[in-house]
Amino acid sequence: MVDLIIIGAGPGGADCALKAHENGLETILIEKGNVGGVCLHEGCIPIKAYYTVASSLNDARKNQELGIGYDTLHFDFQKAIHFKRSVVTQLYEGLLYSLEKANVTLIRGQAHLQDANTVIVDGRSYQAKQIVIATGSTPVVIPGFSQAMDSTDCLNLKQVPDHMVIIGGGVIGVEMASIFASFGSKVSLVEAMDRLLPFADKDISRRCAHILKSQNIDVYTKSNAINFDGEEVKIEHKKTIKTLKTKYCLCAVGRKPNTEGLDLDKIGLKHLNGRIIVDDSFKSSVPSIYAIGDCIGGWMLAHSATYQGYSVISPIMG
Repeated sequence: MVDLIIIGAGPGGADCALKAHENGLETILIEKGNVGGVCLHEGCIPIKAYYTVASSLNDARKNQELGIGYDTLHFDFQKAIHFKRSVVTQLYEGLLYSLEKANVTLIRGQAHLQDANTVIVDGRSYQAKQIVIATGSTPVVIPGFSQAMDSTDCLNLKQVPDHMVIIGGGVIGVEMASIFASFGSKVSLVEAMDRLLPFADKDISRRCAHILKSQNIDVYTKSNAINFDGEEVKIEHKKTIKTLKTKYCLCAVGRKPNTEGLDLDKIGLKHLNGRIIVDDSFKSSVPSIYAIGDCIGGWMLAHSATYQGYSVISPIMG
């Protein structure tokens, strides 16, 4: 029996494992996908890599307005893809090295909770005094948009779309809209609420809408998304049905906890539609099991999960 098993090697789980090592805990880290999670491979890092490219491209265009000319201003999306991949690869290899150096045992596969101290992976049993669940989240799919892209699909596009429709004016939707508009796409952004970034300060929302419109992005607020059939998106805007023709529709309406397959009910661990219920010390209804990051809801942000990954070591250490 080891001191700690962590299920999920995203920002929360991986950083929790490194913090556990600092405190002398023998740790097993289990991951069924890519170490680094959504943030490193399908979210924060590749998006920010694209943002860097988009920002440089916008600066080059502004330089032309200032009289600093180019014979031709050429954007090569394939090189942008290569840059994005190189950034992800460098950080991924660095994370693997850090975990190896910390003597964290990395197990690949789907974890199932057997009891309060036992986890099963591919038929093999692992036991620990304490368990931390850090399995992250997955995109929400709304009815009528099963053919739409999620953020991962969008980041894996091989070419810049002529026209992209984005459903959801939250952080992901706004980021993708700004980036792909900079890359040359015509972008339409649809939000059901009365403003973009509805959970942000109203002044920030207004400023954001102004910036996006300056990029020739069509912003539709107070608009309901109806469906996408692979060729066009139908929305309800100002009590009329509007059709937006496109083969590229991104659905970015939020994320949900990724706890399916863990067998939470089998061990009596309380959750609400998959969101694990925890107290202020991140302890679940099962005393030896904690949970952090997106799987407990709240602010589904990488740096929030990382902070919780550090913080949960304190109650584990007593």
